Amino acid sequence: ILKGRDLLGSAQTGTGKTAAFCLPIIEQLSKQKTKGLKALVLTPTRELALQIAENFHYYSKHLQLKHAVIFGGVPQGAQVQKLKQGVEVVIATPGRLLDLMNQG
Repeated sequence: ILKGRDLLGSAQTGTGKTAAFCLPIIEQLSKQKTKGLKALVLTPTRELALQIAENFHYYSKHLQLKHAVIFGGVPQGAQVQKLKQGVEVVIATPGRLLDLMNQG
């Protein structure tokens, strides 16, 4: 990630996967001056999306990085509004992400 390459990771629960990808993303984004979407974290469940968003918020709390968590099962209005406000990181489940992409 620090070299600007994509990453696909898989490991058991409690092994530090979230920190392993969040911290390098935060490091890279903290150096960039331009705003706009820079990273996508795709996760299979809303529970995991919320957990990752919580960790991302905690790790970046002293920086000006904005993120949005996107998942189904809830009205999409607030999520769309957050995206329109501008974020650097989107944490999403596949279904809602595809739904929003298809809506433009």
